[in-house]
Amino acid sequence: MHRLTLVASLPEVGQRDLVLPNGRDVENRSLNGSMAAELGCAGMILCGTDGSARLTAQRLGWSALPTEALRARNLGDWAGCSLPVLAEHDFDAVTRFQREMSFVPPGGESLLDVADRLKGWLKDVSTSAAGRSVAVVEPGVVRAMVAVVLAAPEAMQRLDVE
Repeated sequence: MHRLTLVASLPEVGQRDLVLPNGRDVENRSLNGSMAAELGCAGMILCGTDGSARLTAQRLGWSALPTEALRARNLGDWAGCSLPVLAEHDFDAVTRFQREMSFVPPGGESLLDVADRLKGWLKDVSTSAAGRSVAVVEPGVVRAMVAVVLAAPEAMQRLDVE
């Protein structure tokens, strides 16, 4: 059996103000040193390719392997934009973004695309050799993985991860 522990990356500046992540500007927070020591002895430490996941792993003192399948959702042209500002320009699109699993922001990917990507990766990990891995990923990736494991993709939009 392979054990996978997920660590949610630090939030990006502005996310609490409804600014969509851009993969670059991470909040400056202290991290739990005992967690870093306990989980840092895993056989493999991975992270998403987005900046928040890589920076969180670095702040934990880990040399994590960036893994494309673990990257945050591609928000395309909307990355770094404020939801209220986007809604002023296209309220219907923002409403669909918040409610529909199949909605694709311009130049981005849908939540269903993210779930499919992670489903394939989880299948590969589950058939790999026994051991323990830690993955530092954006909170949306944690939500998506939980939804995939529960076979309930619609739950992705109702889970809160910090």
